[in-house]
Amino acid sequence: MYKILVADDAEVLRMLIVDTLEDEEGYIIDEAADGRDAYEKASAASYDLLIIDNMMPEYNGVEVVSMLREDGRLENMKTLMITAKSQDKDKEEARKAGVMEFVSKPFSPALLITIVEELLDA
Repeated sequence: MYKILVADDAEVLRMLIVDTLEDEEGYIIDEAADGRDAYEKASAASYDLLIIDNMMPEYNGVEVVSMLREDGRLENMKTLMITAKSQDKDKEEARKAGVMEFVSKPFSPALLITIVEELLDA
């Protein structure tokens, strides 16, 4: 069983991601409603994958991933950023922080599942 933390301040999008992943077997899913919540949960428990939005209150997604990297929490955690900001400079900043993959909004559930499976099987 893989443990996944889904962090997005948009409840509807969070529900879509969770519902999509719950249709697949083998995932335990936790949720975070903002950047601070995501950082605290990812610091307190071990996750195989962090799916995080970039534009959130408290801390944005890049800040959360960067803080987790500095804390040594990314050694065993894969990272996927779901974002409306898909310009190369935004992706480069996120990659420097430790983000491994990106999905641009809007996205298809099938694409999300494919990328999640690729990250977890890598």
